[in-house]
Amino acid sequence: MVYLGNVVLIAAVLAAIGVLAFFVIRLKSDYYKPDDLKAPYQSLYVLFGLISLATLVLLYGFITNDYNFDYVVKNSSSDMIIWYRMSALWAGHEGSFLFWIWLLSGFTAILAFTRSKTCDKLTSYALGILSGIQLFFLAFLMIATNPFVVNPTNFGIGEGINPLLLHWAMIIHPPTLFIGYAGMTIPFAYAIAALMNRDTSAEWVDRAYKWTLFAWLFLSIGILLGSVWAYVVLGWGGYWGWDPVENASLLPWLGGVALLHSFHIYRQRKSFKHWALSMSVFSFLMVIIAAFITRGGIIQSVHAFERNTTVVGFFVTVIIAIIASSIYLISTRWQIYASEHEFTSLFSRDIMYHFNNIFMVFGATIILIGAFLPLFAGGMSIGPAVYNRIAQPLGIILLFIISICALIPFGKTDMTEFAKRMAAPVGAVVLAAFPLFLYWQSLNKLITDVNPKASPPGAGWLGYVGLLVAAFGVVAVIEAIILKIATRMKASEQGLLSAIVGYFRTQGGAAGGFIAHFGMAVIVAGLVGSTLYTASVKKTIPDKTGATITVADFQLRYKGSKSETSATQEKFRTSFDVLEKSSGKVIGQIAPRMVFHKDKETTTSEVDIVYQPQRDIFVVLRAIDEKGAMNFEIKVNPLISFVWAGSIMLVLGTIIAYWPRRKKSPQNEPG
Repeated sequence: MVYLGNVVLIAAVLAAIGVLAFFVIRLKSDYYKPDDLKAPYQSLYVLFGLISLATLVLLYGFITNDYNFDYVVKNSSSDMIIWYRMSALWAGHEGSFLFWIWLLSGFTAILAFTRSKTCDKLTSYALGILSGIQLFFLAFLMIATNPFVVNPTNFGIGEGINPLLLHWAMIIHPPTLFIGYAGMTIPFAYAIAALMNRDTSAEWVDRAYKWTLFAWLFLSIGILLGSVWAYVVLGWGGYWGWDPVENASLLPWLGGVALLHSFHIYRQRKSFKHWALSMSVFSFLMVIIAAFITRGGIIQSVHAFERNTTVVGFFVTVIIAIIASSIYLISTRWQIYASEHEFTSLFSRDIMYHFNNIFMVFGATIILIGAFLPLFAGGMSIGPAVYNRIAQPLGIILLFIISICALIPFGKTDMTEFAKRMAAPVGAVVLAAFPLFLYWQSLNKLITDVNPKASPPGAGWLGYVGLLVAAFGVVAVIEAIILKIATRMKASEQGLLSAIVGYFRTQGGAAGGFIAHFGMAVIVAGLVGSTLYTASVKKTIPDKTGATITVADFQLRYKGSKSETSATQEKFRTSFDVLEKSSGKVIGQIAPRMVFHKDKETTTSEVDIVYQPQRDIFVVLRAIDEKGAMNFEIKVNPLISFVWAGSIMLVLGTIIAYWPRRKKSPQNEPG
């Protein structure tokens, strides 16, 4: 099977050469004839079939524990359940790169199939660009990171993967990111195609918009799943540690936010053309850089792969090629892509979108500086505290901007009408100011209640301001939705329920955008609580039933421990009741564990969590001393459920925006 994989991979490279040559020859013709492109379009299906076969060969090796594959030996073992063995396909550099190419080839084939009746010039150029990217990736895979290498030892023993990766979220997290990475290639290809053809219409944006939304949706899901995994598996009590590889996944996501907003204005107002072109390139460039950070091995991270000079050379070449070609194409065509509607007011939705894009690019730039600074500054690095000091105030300001966006029009804002629309969110903030102040004070007090030796947070009034802005954002979005539905009821004389259903069916883009923005407001509230006011304390108790740990307003009562041994693991499981300190009422049970993995000779801690609406009680067993005394770390994470709930709303809003609807109009897209 290993040799079959190599044969198929070589065939795929040869096919990719043929496909690219097909497109180049036909597109260079003096007269464009759509019928001449039928064969190149169909050849993309053959290329996808070959790459699919290569992927299936490697997947078959994992399913059958075929240790003739060196890649299978290094990333799987027979004691792993089949789902983990299948997901090991993307556990290493070689397999994940093959999986990425397979997705890209599949999306290219789908695009070719959906446009095969017309074979229009714009799509044909885009497909030619995509086939060139596939060829470059395939050649690199075969030369530098071939997953079809024969195991030199021929020992039938798999090494397995890092025990921390054996979690359901890590089955789904990498593929969702790769779907996003592959999807972001489509708008890049269309942008370059439009530039090559000097096409200033919105046609390329119309073709690329849904692909961009689809890719951004999966990037969002991937980031969410990665955060969930970090929170429940890694045991440090948080979900975002500003690790370079974690940050890398944010790069194309931030670019995608700017790109989607640019597309919206390009389609609706024939504006932001430079932004749309630049962000299409920027988003794809961020995909390549994100992969470079993870796979190049030049960045120190627990998530990064080992350094490989060939891989580094490949990514540097691709990055330089993208930057150089894009700068040339955009700069030489800058004038013809001038916007039809310039800013007519400094207080309009147009200018707010402009600020949004600047924020996204600035955020990505800070992450890039933080990632590469150690390479050029003698080991100097940007730590989580610095990132937080930058991200926290900027996030609150950005939320305020997008909240205002929901209440003002494009063009020029009627300040009288704006004042009327501001009445509800401002009034809500005034009413909530005192209750939120009391809650904010309780968050400050929580830290010393949990650990009397802890220092108060250094955030000052930032947390309180963040809660107020989040409240403002929630009400502003609700008001915007109500105004849209009320306008529909008045214009069509529909009832409330019919107007709501009709709004979501015919203006799903706008509705989905509002729900996504609502989710962002909820996320910001969650970030305020779970990043600024997390409280932590370490406690040691003897292995004695009935021993208690008192923390703030709750108590942990030890019920005992249990040791379990299997062929691959030794587990030490503790058990606690969680009680209200005042009433003695049991509010939950937890069972934090320590696990020794025999094959890897490593010990991991498995956390347990009591989930409550306004906070989580997070408990992890850190160590056991020679006398059997157990050391636990207990954390209280306020409002962390808001992060998960807001993220789900963000994903749901994107799905609604993507969902097909009856009446298609640029005005219906997310704003």
